[in-house]
Amino acid sequence: MADGKGEKTGRNPAGEPIAIRLDDEIARAKANPQWSSGDRFAVSLVKHRDLTVTVLLLRKGARLNEHTARGSISLHVVEGSVRLRAAGDEKTLTPGMLWVLEGEVPHAVEAIEESTLILTAALPG
Repeated sequence: MADGKGEKTGRNPAGEPIAIRLDDEIARAKANPQWSSGDRFAVSLVKHRDLTVTVLLLRKGARLNEHTARGSISLHVVEGSVRLRAAGDEKTLTPGMLWVLEGEVPHAVEAIEESTLILTAALPG
């Protein structure tokens, strides 16, 4: 869908490049009734065969228990702060920080405060 400025948001036709206004998508996610009643909420911005981009909202104390991703991932903190554990290491990420992890590495996430994250996941072919 066009936003009147030649940029697209949401899902795109196969092969067509898109630009996403993250502030608008984050505001839309925060307005979703599921976010108001839960401790986490996620909405996909891009779903390609080999890549997904997701807005992830976490309330303070919300946890994503240890799990793995099939492919490499990156987690960009937009707002708030989170504690990440992987490969025997623990990091605290704050706004503007980016965390990158190879696929199949067990990791866990805990929101230190209410947080907004952009999760990018590469999907192996």
